[in-house]
Amino acid sequence: MELVNEFLLCKARTGRSDRYLRQLRVSLSHFAAGRARKAIASISCHDVEGWLQSTDWSPVTQKGYLGDVRVLFNFALKRGLLERNPALGVELPCPEASDPPKIHTPAEVSHVMNTAYKSDPDVCRHLAIRYFAGVRSSEAHRMTDANVLLDRG
Repeated sequence: MELVNEFLLCKARTGRSDRYLRQLRVSLSHFAAGRARKAIASISCHDVEGWLQSTDWSPVTQKGYLGDVRVLFNFALKRGLLERNPALGVELPCPEASDPPKIHTPAEVSHVMNTAYKSDPDVCRHLAIRYFAGVRSSEAHRMTDANVLLDRG
């Protein structure tokens, strides 16, 4: 747990986003549960694999959490606490087949935009940037009026 806290502090000092730090805290807290007093160098690939297999998380969630644990072990490598990253040897199950994401039709976009415009023009601007500029939700939430350069198209 000491390493997890040191890692999170280091990431915070380097300016990582609050959202990223919260995600790391959640995933690494799950990993540290039951291992808080265990030396980082004593954790094996089988320990990491067993941890993932003991959950009922989807393959996508397992992949994300494993990625966070791998980053933690890389941090420990850089600090000289490990000679190898035990999480690198973990194989993940194949993701389940799922329906592709739904893409709105032009008529649906028009309906959403008209409804948003009537309710809240700020929401309408936010949606317009997401629909027509390809900006992700998390990026759109961080944008300010200064980021929208209408004079430059």
